[in-house]
Amino acid sequence: MCSQSRIVLRPIQSSDLEGIVTLFKETVHHVNAKDYTPEQLLVWAPHHIHHSHERWQSLLRNIAYLAEIDHVIVGFADMTTEGYLDRLFVHKNYQRQGIAAQLVKKLESLLFERGVKKITTEASITAKPFFECMGYFVVKEQNKPHPGGVTLTNFLMEKRLDGRPIKIGLLKNHPDCIPELAAIWRQVLGRIWVPDISVERVIARFQEHLNTNKLPLTLVAFCDDKPVGMCSLRDNDGIRPDLTPWLGSLVVHPDYQREGIALKLINAIKQNAKQLGFSQLYLFTFDPTLPNYYARLGWNVIGMDKFKGHEVIVMDTVL
Repeated sequence: MCSQSRIVLRPIQSSDLEGIVTLFKETVHHVNAKDYTPEQLLVWAPHHIHHSHERWQSLLRNIAYLAEIDHVIVGFADMTTEGYLDRLFVHKNYQRQGIAAQLVKKLESLLFERGVKKITTEASITAKPFFECMGYFVVKEQNKPHPGGVTLTNFLMEKRLDGRPIKIGLLKNHPDCIPELAAIWRQVLGRIWVPDISVERVIARFQEHLNTNKLPLTLVAFCDDKPVGMCSLRDNDGIRPDLTPWLGSLVVHPDYQREGIALKLINAIKQNAKQLGFSQLYLFTFDPTLPNYYARLGWNVIGMDKFKGHEVIVMDTVL
């Protein structure tokens, strides 16, 4: 449908509210039904809600747009002037046609023009993957209690609109950065999972990564010439010598996390591995929450192993 008709975005008017509320209820009870129970859906979108309620009148005060196809409302979204993305819903019959992305991009551009630097939202389980694809990062999972003992799970997410300029370069060309990178590695990864490895040992190890067309090599993320993250490509990362190569030592300074830097580093390492003739890439993670992140990027769990006494999850991806 969407591919044959032009999507029109326009500001929401009071005459649109009745249709918008109907779309909201139908969307929640159909699209979100795969992630929430009937009781949760009724708390979220009661059948008795009316467009005259204050909750819906607030659309007229927020920065709010709807999407139309052939004069039919197929989606809507709104944000506060402070940068809180309140609602985003697309008609159940018009899912996966780029409508949500157009609405979000429209609101983001308007907020950017106003000088807003960060957008936050509370995404449903259903909407979380979409927002991640749009560059939003999870701050925390939330379980919000409602009357009747019903709890609704969502995710506080955010996206920076003033994305800091990030450049990726080979460690070989920036060997003077090794002490700073070793300190970041120690702060983010080492002190938690392998506290017996000293900074001096880390520095010595990365001195071996000053390569371009052979392994091991390391890529560095720079913001205004300051090293803020890194990721390595190695023949082996301490387990499974039958598998090669490995993505390892992926760390980003805490002040620069949730800005997409890790993804840039991962993609750059994958590209380097492919250029070196590899068709597959491996990694392992200590953190049991990270496989979900990597799975969204196309990685697959292939087993479990142990590294320095810790259970680790082993994953691979095709290049």
